[in-house]
Amino acid sequence: AGTVYVSDGGNHRIMRWPKGATEGTAIIDGQEASVGGPVGLSFDRHGNLYAAEFYRHRVQRFDLIQ
Repeated sequence: AGTVYVSDGGNHRIMRWPKGATEGTAIIDGQEASVGGPVGLSFDRHGNLYAAEFYRHRVQRFDLIQ
């Protein structure tokens, strides 16, 4: 609880900012060719992350281990 997730479409990555952190970490980035301009994020009740991708015109699911 208290963690913020940010879609950084310009850099093709998804960032995680834990509560109290002074900087975030890329949990999914373009180096892995995983996301193509993420523009929206959502979670389901099982903790899966869904990212809407601008450049690839799709929604992709990611299993996050926290």
